[in-house]
Amino acid sequence: MKYLTTREVAKDTGLTIRAIQKYIKEGFLPANFTYQGNLKVYQIEPREYIEWKNKYFLGIKRGEIKKSSRCNKPLNKEETQEQINQWLTALGDGTFNGKVYSPRTIEIYQYAMGRYLKLIGTNPCKPLISKDHLKNIYSSLSVAMYATKQKIYDALICFSKFLLEKEHLTECELKEISNFKPKRYFPPQKITLSEKEINYILEAIKTMKGNSEYDKLLTKTLIILLKETGLRASELCNLKKKDVNLSESQIYIWNGKGNKHRRVGITEECKAILLDYVRENKFQNSSEYFFNNKNGKVLNRNTLRLKWSRLSKRLGFKITSHAFRRAFVTLNVNKGKPLVHLQIAAGHSDIKTTRGYCMTSQDEVVEAMRGW
Repeated sequence: MKYLTTREVAKDTGLTIRAIQKYIKEGFLPANFTYQGNLKVYQIEPREYIEWKNKYFLGIKRGEIKKSSRCNKPLNKEETQEQINQWLTALGDGTFNGKVYSPRTIEIYQYAMGRYLKLIGTNPCKPLISKDHLKNIYSSLSVAMYATKQKIYDALICFSKFLLEKEHLTECELKEISNFKPKRYFPPQKITLSEKEINYILEAIKTMKGNSEYDKLLTKTLIILLKETGLRASELCNLKKKDVNLSESQIYIWNGKGNKHRRVGITEECKAILLDYVRENKFQNSSEYFFNNKNGKVLNRNTLRLKWSRLSKRLGFKITSHAFRRAFVTLNVNKGKPLVHLQIAAGHSDIKTTRGYCMTSQDEVVEAMRGW
């Protein structure tokens, strides 16, 4: 068996070697000893050390170790699920940390924690919320699934802080989980659409078979609105009739990402297609939401995703709501629009994010330089 040395334990806990030796002499930290010549050497069994660490070591505060264990025993799977439900409720009403989380964020956290509990198996070892389980989950998922790993990590950190308050988790365990961030092995896929591709999509919709005239108009309206305003998919689906002011050519976005509000202007082309859609939408009087499908149901993210997926298969290139959002920034930057205006229109907190959305190609730069 390989034993740990006092140096390795000191490095892991952040304490000094002398402090570790003191805890061993006091009998607080279990260890054996042997002699190497005349030198007395402590040997710490890894399993006993991990149990000691989970039970007693809550972290270092002002240079001192807290010799106290969890007030509550580790949770089983049913108890963990109950704590997750309480945590999600606390996120929604702001009783966890004073911040009211958006329904979309709560939905993502709920999905991520559900995935976490599923991936740790039916009979996982305790504690269920741990770095070891997170490490196994990272290993079980493909290296290309960075986004999924990041969602699980973000949700787990927030939930761990909730458990820490409830004394179901130690500061040491939280620190271990926090330091185990997922690594990105492939660059992020940034999909955008050129003006030529967007025009091609709009022309293809006119001759598309198997779609009603209302569905064609709805798709055309969504594309032009996304291209001209850069709305997020969630903002588009949550748009209500009272938020669209066609007389003043502007749209109000309430509770966007980060619960922020903003206004965006609309072009004459966009205003014209919105007016056409309003005239053809027979569900305008029965729904408070601006967009409805042909059955009168409110447009949602899944319906929108399915619409773009079907369109992508027909046309042979990938189409997403976020691709239109990137196209909004890229096309307007190429037209010379101020980046700060686009930052405000897109609802970005940092202008660096807006700059990252700009995906001007080298061919476009070369073409522009020919006219300089």
